[in-house]
Formats: sequence, C-alpha cells, structure tokens
Amino acid sequence: MIRLRQNKGVKARLTVLLGCLLGVGLPLQASEIIEEVLVIGSKASRQTIAGSATILSQEDLGDAGLTDLNQILLKVPGLYVREEDGFGLRPNIGIRGATSERSQKITLMEDGILITPAPYAAPAAYYIPTAAKIVGIEVLKGPSAINHGPHTVGGAINFLSRSADLSKPLLVDIELGRFGSHKVLAAASGKIDQTTVLGQVLSYGSKGFKSVDGGGETGFNRQDFDLKLVHVWPGSWGHRSILKMGIANETSDETYLGLSDTDFDESPYRRYVSSRGDQFNSKHSKIQLIHTMAPSDGFRISAKAYRHRFDRSWFKVDGFLSGPSLTQVLNDPEDYVPHYLTLTGAQDSVTTGLSIDKTDNARVYRAQGISVDTEKVWSFEGGGQYVVKLGIRRHIDGVRRKHQPFGFNLAAGALVSDGVAYDLKVNNDVEAKATAFVVSNQIDWRAWNIDFGVRHERIGSEVIDFSNLEQRQTVQREMMPGLGVSRFFGDRFVVFSGVYEGFSPASAAARTPVPERSVNFEYGLRYFDDSLEVDVVGFFSDYENLVGRCRASDAGCEVGSEFSGGQVEIGGVEFSASKTGLATGVGRFDFRLNYTYTESAFQSEFLSSFSQWGLVRKGDALPYLPSHVGSGSVTLTRDQLQYRADIGYQDFMRERPGSSVALPGERTERRVTLALSVLYKVNQDVQVQLFIKNATDEQAIVSRRPFGARPNAPRYVGIRLRFGDA
Repeated sequence: MIRLRQNKGVKARLTVLLGCLLGVGLPLQASEIIEEVLVIGSKASRQTIAGSATILSQEDLGDAGLTDLNQILLKVPGLYVREEDGFGLRPNIGIRGATSERSQKITLMEDGILITPAPYAAPAAYYIPTAAKIVGIEVLKGPSAINHGPHTVGGAINFLSRSADLSKPLLVDIELGRFGSHKVLAAASGKIDQTTVLGQVLSYGSKGFKSVDGGGETGFNRQDFDLKLVHVWPGSWGHRSILKMGIANETSDETYLGLSDTDFDESPYRRYVSSRGDQFNSKHSKIQLIHTMAPSDGFRISAKAYRHRFDRSWFKVDGFLSGPSLTQVLNDPEDYVPHYLTLTGAQDSVTTGLSIDKTDNARVYRAQGISVDTEKVWSFEGGGQYVVKLGIRRHIDGVRRKHQPFGFNLAAGALVSDGVAYDLKVNNDVEAKATAFVVSNQIDWRAWNIDFGVRHERIGSEVIDFSNLEQRQTVQREMMPGLGVSRFFGDRFVVFSGVYEGFSPASAAARTPVPERSVNFEYGLRYFDDSLEVDVVGFFSDYENLVGRCRASDAGCEVGSEFSGGQVEIGGVEFSASKTGLATGVGRFDFRLNYTYTESAFQSEFLSSFSQWGLVRKGDALPYLPSHVGSGSVTLTRDQLQYRADIGYQDFMRERPGSSVALPGERTERRVTLALSVLYKVNQDVQVQLFIKNATDEQAIVSRRPFGARPNAPRYVGIRLRFGDA
C-alpha cells in the first residue's frame, strides 16, 4: 500500500480512504477522431489498459461550454492546476504531484505530436492549444505513460483537434458574455476526389475583468487559423496522409504583478498603475504530416513529421532597478513603504528615488522532428493476442532568449521612460537534440492483460551564452522500464497494478544537469457496464531526485538553472464515477464525479536558494500541491431542454514547504466554484445555451507566484449559439 516514510499513519489513512471509496472514472465515449492521432483510442481500449487512462470526449467538452483549460482539466482525477490569468491562457498543470509550474513536468501533445514550444530545451509551456477549439482530451498516468516522453514522472496529455467530418460540413459556435467577452468558431469541410479538407477559424477574447489604477487595458484577443487535409491513397496497403497547418496569434494585456493581501481583500480585481502597458504578444505556427499504412493484416506503420515555431514577447513589470524583490515588497509592504508607494503610484519616483524595471522577455522557440511507429499483432487460439510496438523519434528543439530591461519613473500617475539603455538580462541560445526508442509488448490472454516495455532517451544539449561568450554541452541518457498487469473478473470488473520509472530531463541550461527521476506505483479497481463506470486508483511516487527550475520571474538565480530537492515521496488516491441515462419521471439524468487525495513529504533537510523552497525540513509537504481536489456534474435532459450544474473544489496550497498548518498569507485559498447552464435544442442542428460560470461569485487567492496575490475570474454570464455539432 501507499507509504510515506516520514508521515506516520499515512499508510493507514490512505488504506481506509481507498477502502471507503471501493464502495462504488469518467465515462469514455467512442471518438470519431482519426485513429492516427489517438494515444488511448476507443472505449474498449481504455478498459483493457493495465493502468490509469481518462478521455474527455467532444460531448464532455462541448456541453459544458468551458473555454478555460484549467476548469476542463479539473474533470480528470489526479490532475492539479494553478490558475494565473483567470482565462486559462497559460495553464499550470501537474499530474500526481509533478510540479504544476508552467506544466513543465508533463508531456503535452496535440494529436499525438509534442506541442510544447521546446519540450527538451525549455519545457515551460507558454503555448498550449486554445481550449475553445479542442474536441477531446486523453490523459495517461500509469506505466503506459512511458510511451509518450520525454516527461514521464507524472504522465501525458493529448489534445485532440477537430476531425474532417463530412457528415457535418458546416459548424458554427458563437458566444457573447460579460466583460465584453466573445468567441466565434467556424469550421467547414468538403471533399475533392480522395482528399477531405477542413478549414477552421477561431476568434476568442475579452476586455478583461480587472481594473488598472488610472485606466488601462486588461483584456486579450486570440485568433487561430487551421487547415487540415486528409488524403486516402489507392491500393491495398491502406495509405492515408494527414497534413495539418496552423497559425495562432495572441495579444494579452496581462502582467505578473499581483497585489498585497490587504489590497486584495479590499479590491481583488485591482491592478497597480505600475502594471499599465504590460502586454504579452505571441505567434505560433505549425506544420504536421502524418502518414499511415497497413502492408498486411495485423501490421501497421505510422510516420509523423512536424515543425513548430513560437515567437513571444512579454513586456511586464519585473521589479525595481535596484532594491528588494516584488515578492518581498508585497508580502511586507510596511517594511518597504517607499517601494510599495512607488509600485502603487501613491508617490512619484522623484520622491522615493525608485525606478520601475519593465523587462521585455523576448524569446523564439523552435521544434522539429520525425517519428516512426510500427505495430504487429499476433492472434492466439481462443481469442487472445500479442502486440508488439516499436517506435523511434528524432527531435530537435531550442529557444533564443533576449530579455531586455527598460527603466520607468512614476510621475503624477504616469510611467515615464528614463531613457537609459540597459544591458540584456538574458542573452543566450539553448538547443537540445534527442533520440528516443520505445519497445512495448501487450499480451491479452484469457482474463489477463499484461503491458510491459521500455523507453530510452539520449539527449544532447548545447548552451551558448552571448553575454560572456560561454558555451556548454551536456549529454543525458536514460532507460525507463514499465510494467502493468490487469485481470478481468467476468466482463465488467478489472483489477490492475503497475510500476514504472519516471523521468524528466534536466534543463539544457543547467550547469550541472541532474535529471528528475522517480519510481512510480499504482494499483486500482475498475468497474464498467453500459451506463456505469467506476475507477478507484492508489498511486505512490518515490522520487530519487526532485528538481526545481529557475524561471525569469524567480529572484536570485540564473534562468534555466536547477536545484535539487533530493528524495521526495508522494502518494494518494483517485476516484472517478459516472452514471448515464438514468431515466426518471422528470427526465434523463447523467452524473459524473471525481476526487483526488494527495500527500507528499521531503525526505531530507536542506537550505535551498530556490525561491519556492528555502529552508526545508524532513517530512515537509511540497508547495503548490493541494491535498483535496474534486469535481462533479449533474445533467438533466428533458425533451429539448438540458439543465446542467458543475461544481469544483480545490483545497488550499501552501506557498512554501512545511508540515504544520499553513497560515493565511502563506497559502492560496480553498475554493468552490459552481457553473450552471441551460441548453435548448431548437432542432437537430441549432442549439442555444445560457450559462453562468462562478455562479456564487466566489473570490479567492489562487496564486501568489510570482509577484503577489492574484484572483480567480468573477461571475460570468454568457449566451451561446451553436449550429451543427460545434
């Protein structure tokens, strides 16, 4: 069972909790998405995986009307999110204790292809597919996660794009709501000879819900343009090619600057005048080619080639040109009165002698690669089968950083440039070249399913620091085995367990690279029939070396440098259940529920210069890891009307490691959110939906990183018109 060595009683508590949950995950809908882009597949595939797997279908995503990826992912057990901007534009996602900091310790894919701007050289995910255009999400957490590296300590998430479906040639989804928010999605498909063409356009934006002192913009706009071509070649080998091209542009009047706790209590949606003009601009382009063929029965080959580029510039408050950090000022304003008064615009810089540092964190990411996967299936007499999968991927990515500071003085509530030319804070280029091999075996024999395999990564990295003409090169090699076993009892009940090695490569910019490693265990039960699904899973991760990575917003460290947290243990229990099609006198009910309990403990005492850790004692829990996370929904369908209620809960998260109860000011706040909606189906093609998000208008501090307290989004009311199955 789960055991944390330094937390006595955890084994007993988790055993009792697991036992209680066994009394009764999420439903899996068969997907129309083309098979080449899936990592899990059909409902039957999910049931036979010897480990944890979850699918959110197009129906799950579309009916809820969610455009915030953070809120969508709370529907998956074992996932944690840390909000940042209130819209989910730059999510922080963690899986089973893997740090959520900019989703850097999980493998993110779109249609089975790595989508993080530079997953090896700089894995912090400043780009992620817009939630409004995602039609499905697959999440893998068990031993099968090693098939989708490089980051396997937590798991993998695969976002699914819209398929070229000729049965729905025109799809339109329009939403208008509070804060001047809008979403317009249009997709059209057609066929030319043997080629199906899909074009899609998305415009998504808002004027924002915050208010800058003295006036200023706080909203965002994002536009996505996508083209997909699917060609079926003649012949008996079943050749099929998918070509995808896309461009995504974003402009956000967003900042890293939050508030002091006192100011948050008085006005949580306030922004200080010093953040006026802060803006994030980005452009993402992609081209992907997927080709598959089946030379014979039971033998399949798939090849993928891709090239991505992500240009981003974030001009934002980064502190003072000289003096304490913004974190120090906002945590203790009374100890830094001149700095606080300057930051808020209550006093001019000429009075305090302080100038604001605004830095343009300009970066250009690039990624390209090619992969080939083969699958051979042998059938046994009596219905069993043996499947061997071989895969190889060659991937190259990198980032060019130019972080340019600018000085500003506050005068009469206005920011005035000091006209000084400052040296670049960061001026480097980081590149990683990786070759990955995967061999997996799947045995389906009588009531048993056995999955075992191994992943090997070789990563060569190079860093060129143009500020001091320094050049460094490193090589990392890692072998990651995994084993999962499941057994059916009858046709509905499954018991499974697994073990695998987790790995997250060290940053290419680290001076002494030591990768993050863990040994991960899981065991669980699964029950399913035509309308009911229940999963109960226990998990335990034994980290040999936990790694913290310095970001540009961290004080006192070089961007990309890494810190060792030593041995850490993380354990917990996941529960998910769904019941669909429950007929009553008032209509048909559908229910969904998931819950995750997590504990963690550092296994040594040390003092770290990493701003997230500081002084760590043996047995301290990890920061930004909630103990309790859960969500549920109930849907009532009656004739042409559908009523839906979604509720979510996330426990507080401590700001620093600790074992005692975290005090206010040292933690985020517990939060319960309620979303309500009513959908009216005018006819088979037209739907109108009215919804309220955060219906109780609950306000909470969702993060204090990097600079001060920041809120969740307030109550939102919107109306939505859908034509076709948008």
